[in-house]
Amino acid sequence: MVVFFILKPLFSGDLSLGRVVSSLVSLGVIAYAVYVINQIQKTGRSNEQLTTSEKWKVILTEIFGSVVVWTLYYYSLRKDFPKKASQANKYGWIITGIQILLFIGVAYIIIKYFPQLLPAKSH
Repeated sequence: MVVFFILKPLFSGDLSLGRVVSSLVSLGVIAYAVYVINQIQKTGRSNEQLTTSEKWKVILTEIFGSVVVWTLYYYSLRKDFPKKASQANKYGWIITGIQILLFIGVAYIIIKYFPQLLPAKSH
């Protein structure tokens, strides 16, 4: 189902470059997250926390991915690696919160200082 939403722009007739690139980047990030999960499962112990290298990989994929990526980490790791799954989940919530705050801040700046960038009002 997630793949449908990511690939939808490719098949909906809306082939703008931005949408195609966004879809391909999303697929690449999800594929890399699956690779990281496989590496964690091969090399980790169930009672360990994420290593520094794993933390960076998880954080970067969660920044460039979406809720799908950190949900994928959590549900893939929670049974055998509960501490690692919990950490990945915590980073996901923190990153999502920061992204929401950044979006609100940028929206405020645009509305306050650059109203000419907003679409014209229709009456």
